[in-house]
Amino acid sequence: MEDRLAVISCIISNPNSVAIINHKLHQQSSLIIARLGVPCREYGVSVISLIMHGTQNQISSFAGELGKVDGIRVKSIQVPVNQ
Repeated sequence: MEDRLAVISCIISNPNSVAIINHKLHQQSSLIIARLGVPCREYGVSVISLIMHGTQNQISSFAGELGKVDGIRVKSIQVPVNQ
């Protein structure tokens, strides 16, 4: 299967979900190239942006898994890459 580069953006509105998200990110750390987390306290949310490298199935299933967590909105975009 073709490798892909992806950007996944997460907006977390439930503070109780942050520990769950961090655990899921740790489980997929081999796919994560970069991570940026920003607490936006004045808006009552936290934002996490990820750059990932993996197959379409790996990235899509991970984004779907994140999206099932209470109080999180997830969007992703993928492009094919040559290695």
